[in-house]
Amino acid sequence: MNPNIEDTQPTAVIDHPHMSWGAVIAGWAIAVGMASLLFVVGLAVGLSVFDPERAASSAKGLGIGTAIWMILTWVFSLFLGGMFASWFDGKNDTTMGTMHGVTVWGLAVLMSSILLSAGIGRAMNAPALFGDHMGSEKAGTSDVPIRGLPGSPAANASADIQARLELGARSADGTANATPRYAMAIRTDPGAIAMATDALMSSQPQTARDILMAYTAMTPSQIDDTIANATRRVQQYQDEARTLAKRTAKCTSAALWVVFLSTFLGLLASALGGWLGAAHVHRVYHLRKYRPVTRDEMD
Repeated sequence: MNPNIEDTQPTAVIDHPHMSWGAVIAGWAIAVGMASLLFVVGLAVGLSVFDPERAASSAKGLGIGTAIWMILTWVFSLFLGGMFASWFDGKNDTTMGTMHGVTVWGLAVLMSSILLSAGIGRAMNAPALFGDHMGSEKAGTSDVPIRGLPGSPAANASADIQARLELGARSADGTANATPRYAMAIRTDPGAIAMATDALMSSQPQTARDILMAYTAMTPSQIDDTIANATRRVQQYQDEARTLAKRTAKCTSAALWVVFLSTFLGLLASALGGWLGAAHVHRVYHLRKYRPVTRDEMD
């Protein structure tokens, strides 16, 4: 064998596939634009079919329609996003096309989670922007609750029970049964009514009765009537709280299922879109006209 003869065997060149982040971001932008358009259309349709005279049934129908439309919006938008990401990449590699589609899905979920977390945090911190003016107004040296303003159900219930006990104590204080010892006790322990309120809210009526007996000028019959009325109100608030908790849990569970289905089906749609986009990328580029390259340009 002549050593001067060069080895003419071809050398294998491995072209490793790589992720095109420009194509991914462009596909994500397409998905966001399509989702925004579909959300606006769904909102317009929902408001147009809402019937104020049948608010309950209309709200239930809108809730179901919103859930279905949200799932369809995510599926269709991410399908287009994955397909366009493969087209922007310009290669007929279906494996990389699928990866581009999945990456578009991941970017969409990440950005949606960030925006959702920021919105929830802003909503939770919104009451702090108003300070103490949301729940009370100054009246001399004490804070008087403003009725009708938003607040937690527990706070509203406690404020209502405390107001009823204060009304009963003040009524008894204005009668002939009021004694200087009672007035001194109230000045010494101004939190007696609050303690009685906490006892009633904790389902301890006997403790509340003992507190009112020790620190007010109310007669036993007045205390019994006040405790009985307050106890009924506490039971009513507890029933309303349980009903609200069940309704909240049901709505939260439904919302989480909608989010799960939207995210999972969006993953499948984006992967399918990326695969189809790469498999049919020739349909996008075969109509393009390319300028012939001269030998000088090749050199």
